[in-house]
Amino acid sequence: MSRDRGAGTVPASILAEAANWMVRIQSDPHDAAQLAELHAWCARSPAHARAWHQAQQVLGTFDSVPAALRRTALAGLAREQRRRATRKLALMLVGAPAACLAWRFAPWEAMTAGIRTAVGETREVRLADGTRVTLDTDSAIDVSYSDSTRLIKLRAGRILIDTEPDPAAVPRPFVVETPDGVLRALGTRFVVRRQSDASHVEVYQGAVEVRLRRDGAPLRVGSGQWLRFGAGETASGAALDGLGAAWAHGMLAARNLRLEALAEELARYRPGIVRCDPAIADLRVTGAFPLRDTDRSLDLLAETLGIRVRRWTRYWVMLEPGDAGSSR
Repeated sequence: MSRDRGAGTVPASILAEAANWMVRIQSDPHDAAQLAELHAWCARSPAHARAWHQAQQVLGTFDSVPAALRRTALAGLAREQRRRATRKLALMLVGAPAACLAWRFAPWEAMTAGIRTAVGETREVRLADGTRVTLDTDSAIDVSYSDSTRLIKLRAGRILIDTEPDPAAVPRPFVVETPDGVLRALGTRFVVRRQSDASHVEVYQGAVEVRLRRDGAPLRVGSGQWLRFGAGETASGAALDGLGAAWAHGMLAARNLRLEALAEELARYRPGIVRCDPAIADLRVTGAFPLRDTDRSLDLLAETLGIRVRRWTRYWVMLEPGDAGSSR
C-alpha cells in the first residue's frame, strides 16, 4: 500500500486564510454569523480543517498570556494592526510545531523542567523519601534533594504534595519555590498553583509556612486554609474541604461555581478553546465533572443547565443559551 506523502501538508495560502480567520474570531468570538462562515470554511477540505487545527494549537499556547495582554494584542487591533497580526500568525502557522513550542513554554524554564505533564494529563510521582507529588494538567517541576534541603521548584501549573518524614539522620526541610515565594511544609498535604500573576496554596493537612519574595515576611497557613500571594496582593481564607484536590483523581468538583469559571477550568484539560456566552456566564453550577472526558462534562452541562454546547470542530467550543439538552 502506498503512502500519500503530501497528506499532512497544508498549502501556505490556506494557512494564511486560517490566520485571518483566527484574528477575526478573536476580535468578536460571539458573532454567530461569522462562526457559521468559519464552520463552512473548515468543511471545504481536509486541508482547511488541518489549517484551522494548527491555528487552534498556536492560539491555545497564546491562552497562557495574561487576558489583558491578549485583548490588547488581538481584540483591540485597528484594521492595519490586524493585517500585521494576520501576517505574523500566518508565518507562525507555516512553522507551527516550532512556534507552538516557543510560545507554550515561555518562560523557558518550564521547557527544561525535569518532570512535566501534557495538556489533559495528570501524573503522580514518588520521590526518594516517599513523598508523593501529583502534577496537574500542563504542569512542570524540578526536584532537587541535597544534604540540607528537599526542594521542588514549581515551573508551571499545579501540584498536590503528600509529604513523608525525612529518612535522613538529620531531617531536611521540605521546600517548594515559586516566583512569588518560598513554602516550607510542616507535616503536610497541600496544593500549590502557579498562575501568571500570583501563586496559590491550599492546605489540607498540617501547615505550610510561606515566605514572600517581596518582603520576606513569614505567613503560616493551617489546615483548611488557603493563601494567594504575588507581587501586588495577598489574600487568604478558610473553610477548605477535600473537594479542591479532586482533580488529582480525575474529577472537577464545583460548588456554586460560575459557569464561565467552570468552562475556563475544563478548557485547561483539552486542546483548543472553550468560550462562554456572557448571557449565561453567571449561571451557578454545583456538581462533579470528569476531567478525562471533557466532552462528556460539557454535555452534562447542557443536560443539567439547559444550555447549548456549540462545537466548531473539537478545538473550538462555545457555551450558549439554549434548550435543555441541546448540543452539537
